[in-house]
Amino acid sequence: MLKQEHQAGFLKVYYFFIFFAPGSLFTLLSVYLRDKIHLTGIQIGTVMAVGPIVSILMQPIWGMIADYKQKPTLILSSTLLASSFAAMIYCFSTSYITVLISSILLFIPFSAVNPLSDSITVSYSKRMKLEYGSFRLWGALGYALAAVIMGQMMEKISSSIIFYSFILISLIAAFFSYKLPSEKIIDHKASFKSFKNLLTYPQFALFLLATFFTFGPMDANNTFLGMYIQGIGGTAANVGLAWFLVAAFEVPFMKLSSFFIGKFASLNVVLIATVASSLRYILYYFSTSIIIVYLSTMIQGFAFALCITASLQYVMDISNKEMKNTAISLYSTVAYGIGNCSFTIVGGWIYDKFGIHIMYLAFGIITVIGIAMFILLRSIGVNHSRKKLE
Repeated sequence: MLKQEHQAGFLKVYYFFIFFAPGSLFTLLSVYLRDKIHLTGIQIGTVMAVGPIVSILMQPIWGMIADYKQKPTLILSSTLLASSFAAMIYCFSTSYITVLISSILLFIPFSAVNPLSDSITVSYSKRMKLEYGSFRLWGALGYALAAVIMGQMMEKISSSIIFYSFILISLIAAFFSYKLPSEKIIDHKASFKSFKNLLTYPQFALFLLATFFTFGPMDANNTFLGMYIQGIGGTAANVGLAWFLVAAFEVPFMKLSSFFIGKFASLNVVLIATVASSLRYILYYFSTSIIIVYLSTMIQGFAFALCITASLQYVMDISNKEMKNTAISLYSTVAYGIGNCSFTIVGGWIYDKFGIHIMYLAFGIITVIGIAMFILLRSIGVNHSRKKLE
């Protein structure tokens, strides 16, 4: 019991750090690039797109390496150390080209951190009959605190403080990753055949497609929410407060996620959360009130927290143990990589042509397409059968 409590405590601290690090850097990076490096809007947009693009390419590779080597904690430690080193290079970059190269070097290792961490934690939670949300909520808390603290320190000390924070916290997280719970080594390692079976498994493929249409707009919203708030008369302070509220509302719903999954089943929870997201986008189409935006952060916290936890559970349920890291990495790539890139581009085009209110209406309609796919999955009973890949 003492060892279990010790491991659980390490996981919670670890999650706090692996989200505090990107929260301290990526939430303020566009401001740094504009004010310190003096990049143009197009250049900043290109640099900010590097993360999702690199993740699309690298996350499946990291997942396959972890499944083949069966040493995810060693890979996590190595990639966190490499991310710290890349951030050091980034900090000294002073031109568009060097910033672009540094961003690529940073995201190659850092793209492994979230999917592998989630894979370890979901497996550990199931084995010990614990709640995944009780660990992930510490990540939401770390991200929220990082955004607030670093915003203040950036104004009072130096804009480069965001890199120093990322480097220090990533090194601390690398130390804690050594203490993460490990899985038993299995005889049947991942192979190209099992990877092919995973990609051609109809339920998994349909689930990936559904997350593309639902999680893609959800992530793209992160790019446009600040512009929406300022477009209806808000200030930068309003934007900061809105993001703090989003992260703050994630915490209780992360904690309650296991209750919802246990009561309604994972796929049903994802369906409910994505319906809530669609309604929020449509609300933005009609609203011009900053108060409505603040109130809607509860919906976003609810939807994002439950989508993360329930989707991971569903992927784990329908994938074999030897392919779980690959399955989660593919899910992350499609939902948060390809989906994010695609709908950020589409959203930007709609914004330029028709305005941000029409863009959010389009996001709501696009999300309905994904919702229909989740309903199709639910109707064929996959959520209840828990059928695994052969």
